Amino acid sequence: MSNVSQLLNTLYPEGLPRRLARIVDPDLSLEALIDFKLNPVLNSDPQKNTRLAVVGTKDRKEWALRVSKSWNNSAIATFWQSAPDHTRQMIDTDGGRTFVVYNDDIQPPPGPLVAMTLALPKTGPGLLVRTPMPPESLVFLPDISGLLAIGGQWALRTEQNRTTGVLWVSESRWKGNASDATKAVFGLPGSAGWTTRWAQLQAAGFSIYPDAVEFREDGTVDLTVGFL
Repeated sequence: MSNVSQLLNTLYPEGLPRRLARIVDPDLSLEALIDFKLNPVLNSDPQKNTRLAVVGTKDRKEWALRVSKSWNNSAIATFWQSAPDHTRQMIDTDGGRTFVVYNDDIQPPPGPLVAMTLALPKTGPGLLVRTPMPPESLVFLPDISGLLAIGGQWALRTEQNRTTGVLWVSESRWKGNASDATKAVFGLPGSAGWTTRWAQLQAAGFSIYPDAVEFREDGTVDLTVGFL
């Protein structure tokens, strides 16, 4: 069994949702997982499904058409075709009707723009923009002192002219502080919602770390799992 097949069986024991099965390559290598080609996104609300962040293939046009067909939505291909060739085409979804597509890695640091986003079918376009520090005025942001001690990068998600999320990227793969980052992340409110999936991935033999955390306007928290 390939690494990705084992990952998918762990996350979706009853089978991969139909739309995800159309776009996920079950033969991806472990190196591809380490290189952020496929990452689980866990939500602090245990009632919400595990999502996957899936990065496109080298054939950008074919990938865009395949994803557009899977969701029967031509806006996906149009959005991806609007971005420079160096950007990453990514979709974040649990395989249901709602999803977010990204033109990611638009500007490397210290450039401000991380990504252009398109959340469908309702929210529409948005941006992820780097910030040195999240504004203290955001009422949905909990105590982040543990994350600040780790370092990493911050970005604000803006949709419909307001801040709807705060993203923290650990950079632990390069900093070598995965253990410290894990301890800080599992000290956050809502982390109990990630515990079962995290333990299942470890039991399946995956070496994992918190790649990113996003605090959402609705009070939930997303954890993107990275691989070492």
